[in-house]
Amino acid sequence: MIRGQLMKSDLQISQVSQVTTTASAAFDMLGCDYAILDVIFGIRKDSTTVATSLSVLDSDDTVVTNHATVVANQSITPGATVKIARYLIDARGRKRYLRLTTTPGTVATGDAINVTAILHKFRNVEDASAASELVSTNDSVVTVG
Repeated sequence: MIRGQLMKSDLQISQVSQVTTTASAAFDMLGCDYAILDVIFGIRKDSTTVATSLSVLDSDDTVVTNHATVVANQSITPGATVKIARYLIDARGRKRYLRLTTTPGTVATGDAINVTAILHKFRNVEDASAASELVSTNDSVVTVG
């Protein structure tokens, strides 16, 4: 038998422009076995190169102070090209809620950093109709086979 794998994508941070402010997004991993989290950084126009710190945390609830660090302080330095930080997440046995935080380095002047985060959630299933929680009524699903 070929196991199916359902996917649902969610835009978590929608083009946040950061100069010195931390941006964050929380997401519910209920019904998810695996996830891919893409954090996309736009082009920085000025010559100031300041690393942005990324952290992924998890918790059993949505209270920000209850989240514990999973991966901390991964640095990305936005520049003349678009950059993507990709996290491959095994959600099995992990706490229900994940949180992403992006914190730009300290800079007195300069262009804002445009940040977008997209979460792709996957679930292994024997029968595609059994995983309805990953498909919302707004999704368009096409089965090819």
